[in-house]
Formats: sequence, structure tokens, C-alpha cells
Amino acid sequence: MYDIIGDIHGCAAELKALLKQLGYEKQGSVWKHPERKALFLGDLINRGKGVAKTLSIVRNMHEAGEAEVILGNHEFNLIAWNTPNKTGGFLRPHNKHNLKQLRTTLADFSGREEELNSYINWIKTLPLYFENDDFRAIHACWDFNYIEAIRKGEMPKNLSDVAFLEQSVIPFTPEFDFIECLLKGVEYKLPNNQQFIDNDGNRRTFVRLKWWEAAHTNQLKKLAFQSNMFQEHEIIPQWKHDQIPQYSTSEKPLFLGHYCMGKQPVHLLQSNMMCLDYCVYKTGRLTAYRMNNEMLNVNRVVQLS
Repeated sequence: MYDIIGDIHGCAAELKALLKQLGYEKQGSVWKHPERKALFLGDLINRGKGVAKTLSIVRNMHEAGEAEVILGNHEFNLIAWNTPNKTGGFLRPHNKHNLKQLRTTLADFSGREEELNSYINWIKTLPLYFENDDFRAIHACWDFNYIEAIRKGEMPKNLSDVAFLEQSVIPFTPEFDFIECLLKGVEYKLPNNQQFIDNDGNRRTFVRLKWWEAAHTNQLKKLAFQSNMFQEHEIIPQWKHDQIPQYSTSEKPLFLGHYCMGKQPVHLLQSNMMCLDYCVYKTGRLTAYRMNNEMLNVNRVVQLS
């Protein structure tokens, strides 16, 4: 039985409090539960100021067999920031924009670069998704074609391959599209050079889509998280709509992080899909689901109280 925990983003105090609330106890350096294991949905780092403590808690649990961990897009960005390219720079350029996202992580490990490198090497071994007989979990988007490519060995199961990493930061390559989909979700480039400012103050020309809704509509107002930007007559072009992954309600339950549901009431995205990211670094609402091999039920959600 698993306790599935959403994005922590360096909020170590909240993580400790939630583990206690869930009935875990610290034994030595490892948080343990007598009957359950934790599953972390990625985005362990950045934003909060307790990144090093968060990584220590999660890694100790993982290496002791008390937790499973999957990758988030923030871990991917850290790996790319730390991986040299062939021109003397890094796969993720060391510019102000990218530094802004990573600043709390880098600050927490200031003067402890060897320790950070040890965590990065561990992160590289973490899988891109989790699946057992009862449920599935991925950070942002479950695309059956990409998952099958991993199973067949056509795409990697983790980020330990440098050659793959080099390709994954080059737009329009298969490797780039693979990472973008699984770890960042489905986005749509705004028409007519439209732009908007996101919650972190970044100027963007792509909107994030609620990909799980695409089976029911092609309206941008219903699919885009930035719904107030669109009118009801504006739609996703058919070629783009055809590319959006679908997840049938007859499939196993699926858990996501990534989407920062904020102060919204806890809810199901669809009858067999739930997001567990409620923006802990803003709201304090670190969220877990106590999976007991049943149909999803919001009453099994536990939020930090």
C-alpha cells in the first residue's frame, strides 16, 4: 500500500509534518511506516529553502526501500544545468532566467557542491514513471506511445545517458518531445504572437493544456490553464488536437504532480485520475493520497493540517 505524495519543492518542514500525519516515524535517518511505502511524484527541489533536507529525507527513504521516487521537470532542469555541453557551456544555459528557477537549490548547497553532485547522480537513476498492478504515476502526462517506447528500450527509463540528455535539450528532436510531454505536459503555442506573464513572472508564448480534457473538447477556453485569455469560439487546431494523449476512464488509476492546483478544492481530474500538486510553497497544502487498491476517492486524500 502506497502513500502518493505530490510536489514538495524544497518544503522540508511540511514534508516532515505530513509524514508524521500519515503515521510515519523517523528511525535513525529513515522515515518508516509499519505497513505502507511512500511514492514521490517528482519536483523535490527549487522554490522552498529546505531543498537539501528534502533530498536527504527522500533519498534515505528510497535507498532503504521505504519509498519510490519518479522524476519531475525541475530535476531534469537541474541535471541539464549541471551537464556540460560540447561547446564549453552547459545543456541548460547559465543565464538569469534559468538561475532564477534553481536559485534556492543552488543556494542551499553553496560550498557543498560535491554533496549536490551526489544527489544529482542519484536523481539520474530515478525512473520517469511508476506502474504496478493497481495504479500508475507520472509527473505530468501519461503518453502510451512514449511509455511503450521506454518498455521496448527505444527511449530511456531514466536520465543517466549523456547522449540522450544532449539531444533532449534540442527543440524538435524526438528526445526533446519525449521529455517535454512526460515531465512538462502538453503545451500549445499561442497564435498571432500572443504572450502572457505566468505566476513566476516569466513571459510565455505557450499555454499549458489540461490534456485529460481533450477527449471532450477542442475549445482553448476549456483546455488551457490560462482560460481567461480565450473566447469560446477559439479552438485547438485539429492537427494539434490529434496529437494530445488520451487516457480512458477504463485504465488504471493515474496520479500526476506538476499542475499546481493552488487553493482549488481537492478533486478528481476524471474518475481515474488525480493531481496531487497543490502548490505547497505558496499554500502549505502538501498533499498525499492513501492508495489501497481501490477506485479513486477524494476522501482518501490527506493534506497537511
